[in-house]
Amino acid sequence: MAAVTRPRILLAAGISLLLAAVLLLCAGLAGMADVPYQDPTPQMIAAQAARTAAAERRAAIYAGAAALLAVLGVACLLIRSRLNGSSTR
Repeated sequence: MAAVTRPRILLAAGISLLLAAVLLLCAGLAGMADVPYQDPTPQMIAAQAARTAAAERRAAIYAGAAALLAVLGVACLLIRSRLNGSSTR
C-alpha cells in the first residue's frame, strides 16, 4: 500500500475544492429559475421581482464562495506541482 504523501493530499484537496466550487455554483444558479405568470396582477409581479432580486443576491454569494474554493483548489494543485517537481530533481 502506498504511503500518503503531502503531494497526494494536496492533489485530493485541490480536486475536491474545484469540484465543490462547481457544485456550489450550480446550486446557486439552480435557485434562479422562476417561470413568469400567465396573467399576473401587480402584487404577483412585485412578489416575483422580490424573489428574483433575492435569488440574484444568493447567486452572487454562491459565485463568490465558489470562486474562493476554486482559487484554493488551484493553489493546492500548484503547491503540489512544486513539491512534486522538487522531489524529482
